Amino acid sequence: MRECFGIKAKLAQRGVVLPITAPISIEAHIYLTPAATGQLRKDCGDVAGFHQAIGDMLQEAGIIADDRQIEDWDGTRRHADTTNQPRVEIYITVVGAAPPVQEKLPDLVPNSERENR
Repeated sequence: MRECFGIKAKLAQRGVVLPITAPISIEAHIYLTPAATGQLRKDCGDVAGFHQAIGDMLQEAGIIADDRQIEDWDGTRRHADTTNQPRVEIYITVVGAAPPVQEKLPDLVPNSERENR
């Protein structure tokens, strides 16, 4: 949630009107600390719970108007992060809009992610 306020400021500086009110697609990469085996722990939480928490957080932060406008969660995954840096990377695409927000704001998307899109 604390990162959302800095992101909102950067989006506003670039003319993105918040909250986003159009239908959106979310891709979230949830990086979790792995068990000793290197695999996801059995108690790490389920994807449906992460969907709910992310939607609620985006709405509460004022990035989206309502989490009911989320059309899909395509590409959302949980990952075991061997560097032990738990985090969530969220990509929002306005459905039917071109170009995606990521293409308008390249400095907010890591280079490796831009190359894969």
